[in-house]
Amino acid sequence: MKIYMFESDWYCKPCGEAIAGTLLEPTEWEREHPDSDSYPVAYDSSEGESDAPDHCGNHDCEMFLERRLTEDGIEYVLDAVRELALGHGRAEIVQQWVDFYDAWFTCDRCGYEDDTDKRFTYPSIEGLVCISCEPSRIKAVNKIVSVHHKS
Repeated sequence: MKIYMFESDWYCKPCGEAIAGTLLEPTEWEREHPDSDSYPVAYDSSEGESDAPDHCGNHDCEMFLERRLTEDGIEYVLDAVRELALGHGRAEIVQQWVDFYDAWFTCDRCGYEDDTDKRFTYPSIEGLVCISCEPSRIKAVNKIVSVHHKS
């Protein structure tokens, strides 16, 4: 996915190109020596790593940018899942992260372990519970086995 860095923030392709459209074209020297403080610089979202999932810096857009995560970034996602259990955060955003970063998990109530059905719910502070167990509202101790990057 093509994304842009501009003034210390990341932008999706449409928003980055819209910003570029409001600025004067860079000079030849600026093209050879790109400076994201002066003009949006294009990157591929697979380049580099982030300590948290990135979303478009345009607050009217907020598109998830699908960048790779550091180990701290993986912990950030796991913490966000736990925070949802406490009623904090936006479930639709965290679900995007869980879907993209392939959260493998084990449901201690039923032992279900899979990464193909990612529509989880967040009923306990310990983590994720599979869809099959959620309707019962029985508290289960859940563990995240691992979170890994999609290839």
